[in-house]
Amino acid sequence: MSLILGAQSAVATGFSIDNSVKFNAGDSADMVRVISTDGDTLKLTCNFWAKRSALPDDTKNLITNKNTAGSRVFTFGFVGGAHTERILMYNYDGSGEDNKYTEQTFKDTSAWYNYHFIWDSANGDSSLRSRLFVNGTEVTVWHENDEPPLNDECMLVKGTECPEITLGSRIHNDTYFAGYMAQFILCDGQAYLPTKFGQFNEDSPTIWEPIDPSDGSLSFGTHGFWLDFKDSADLGADVSGEGNDFTPTGIVAADQSTDTPTNNFSTFCNLYMPTANRPVFTEGNCKVLTSASGTWGGASTFGMSAGKWYAEFEAVSASNTPCVGIVANPTSHAYSNIWVGNLLYDYGYFNSGSTYTNNTETSSWGATFTSGDIIGVALDLTNLKLYFSKNGTWQDSGDPTSGATGTGAAYTIAAPVQTADEGTSAGTGEYFFAVADQSSGSDTWAANFGGAPAFTVSSGNADGNGYGNFEYAPPSGYLALCTKNLGSDGG
Repeated sequence: MSLILGAQSAVATGFSIDNSVKFNAGDSADMVRVISTDGDTLKLTCNFWAKRSALPDDTKNLITNKNTAGSRVFTFGFVGGAHTERILMYNYDGSGEDNKYTEQTFKDTSAWYNYHFIWDSANGDSSLRSRLFVNGTEVTVWHENDEPPLNDECMLVKGTECPEITLGSRIHNDTYFAGYMAQFILCDGQAYLPTKFGQFNEDSPTIWEPIDPSDGSLSFGTHGFWLDFKDSADLGADVSGEGNDFTPTGIVAADQSTDTPTNNFSTFCNLYMPTANRPVFTEGNCKVLTSASGTWGGASTFGMSAGKWYAEFEAVSASNTPCVGIVANPTSHAYSNIWVGNLLYDYGYFNSGSTYTNNTETSSWGATFTSGDIIGVALDLTNLKLYFSKNGTWQDSGDPTSGATGTGAAYTIAAPVQTADEGTSAGTGEYFFAVADQSSGSDTWAANFGGAPAFTVSSGNADGNGYGNFEYAPPSGYLALCTKNLGSDGG
């Protein structure tokens, strides 16, 4: 089984991060801590994990602080415009700017990244006064690099001038980060290296993984904090012992997620899209609105080449001809703006109750579905069978545990094919869960791959390995599409 991952998804063998929080830009989501005193403005360390959902058309801050006039500011985040997809570290103390843009760009919305920056302006070595590490590796090549002057104050903890440390926005304006954050730590008064927070995996030395920060060796200082997002009733709770809690806005208990750096779940992939009539992704890339003039919706970030897998999709609005199923080459679908079932290696289930493959319909195969119905998809790549359920009932009296018999399977599918020309419909050697709309007119799909459901789950069911949170129980042997299930009995 392969993943579309340009960076990494840490799969820790020991310490696990259990929860993240989803920042949905459409909800104007952010977290704020009001401060009125100064911390150590000459020395601090910040370490956290983030998984993006959208690429910026403007600066999207991960952590920032500024005064109301904007004449004092610190910001760390992603940049739009001329510097699009680069990381910006910017500090302005009223007299001079410390402006740093990475040369490297960051465009992978399927992977978790660890960001670690150090402010140490009292350091006699100017190259050590402002440092950035990504996934444990220091950034040494910069597109622009203004090092702080000696003893330059960092506005992030300058509470007497900049009273609001903010995660996820530019202090409550119209620019908001879209994505997930996990294990967010600030140590005020310390210049820690990233090895205080993570390590390279001994078996896969290019993979950076978190380590347990609760061994008592971290000093958090005046305005330091550790947000672990474990308490869904208080997602801004500081667990460092300092009591430096944050107040969430536009974030509710349902925005707590089990999609984390140590167990990365699939979402919809928004990296390849039609140039026109593009679908719109929200809710951490787990919800998609098809274009009124296009048909493509989205496909899972993870492809499946072996094993048994389960996911759920709610037809939030189904006024046209929504369809759900699997495709072998989502790139071809996206660029051609075509639906699920149009090509040879497509297998779709439509709200009419029909199934489609290779643009051929089998009418009245299953029940019709409409807005609010949840379609379960069970893919058995061991026996090459595909099953669909509606609100927990397997269609055509299907039994996904029937193995080679394939009782009630919607399809006996072709084996995934790897070809040299991935421009063909079968070229990737994998299948991807996918949604679309056969006709022009907008429809909305909400996905539940198990980590961050985009619809309310009232019951709660995990797979056989204990992962995922589903409305209906996955069939025995079928797994949620997440990294901890890779290499297990799911293939």
